Amino acid sequence: MTRGAPTTGSGPGTRLLAAPEDRGPRVSLGVAWFVAVVAGLGLAPVALAALLAVVAGTAALQTARAWRVAGGEPDPLVAGVGCLVVVAAGAAGTALAGAALLVVVVVAVAASGAQRLRARSRTPWFAAAGLTVRCVVVPAAAGVALLALERLDVPAVLIVFALVSAYDAGCFVVGAGASNPVEGVVAGMVTSVVLTASLWVFRLPPFDGDRAAWVFGVLVAVTAPLGQVAASLSLPRASAWAPALRRLDTLSVTGLALAVALWAYID
Repeated sequence: MTRGAPTTGSGPGTRLLAAPEDRGPRVSLGVAWFVAVVAGLGLAPVALAALLAVVAGTAALQTARAWRVAGGEPDPLVAGVGCLVVVAAGAAGTALAGAALLVVVVVAVAASGAQRLRARSRTPWFAAAGLTVRCVVVPAAAGVALLALERLDVPAVLIVFALVSAYDAGCFVVGAGASNPVEGVVAGMVTSVVLTASLWVFRLPPFDGDRAAWVFGVLVAVTAPLGQVAASLSLPRASAWAPALRRLDTLSVTGLALAVALWAYID
């Protein structure tokens, strides 16, 4: 979900949730994102991996820059390139992605130490490295989770991605004009459940009317807001400018939960 215009105020959830940004071609970008992911699923795993790696890397870079603006000292280059590498590694498996993330941690510590040798800094060595890794975790989780889902079952991933997109759409349409971001979250949850009902009634594949479709729909409704919260906590403030991160946020926690659920369902 794309958000990120700086906002002020102390309404409900302002630290954990940001109101959707309604300036600019948000709807067009949302549609383009949906089409790009579906096309990537249809073309080849490497196409989807490339798309997700670039977007996730951009998200980590934007997050690091947001922290720089707020006075933090993460390394934007390590965050951006590191996240891109982690997601690209995820195309070969979650184990390789985990190993790549460990390498990013080591590189972040080394880069932070080198920075302290070159110039004075008020930020402790490991604190700066930890902030760099913090910028990577959420977008990397979103990219790796979607790739894991793609390896399990492509038709199911299309349904899952449609449910997440329905949540994003409902959240944007209502949240953009709401008095607080919680209204958008509730609308997104309702939208994803309504789409689940349609999938179940019309017995669309891969669930073909199986009640398991409701499990996936409820999982999206419950976990998508948690992804938004996780993204907010990775930023200096929820309203910080990081549109690529907000494009992936709902896929982070939701993608991981659905990957586990889908693996159990297929098995």
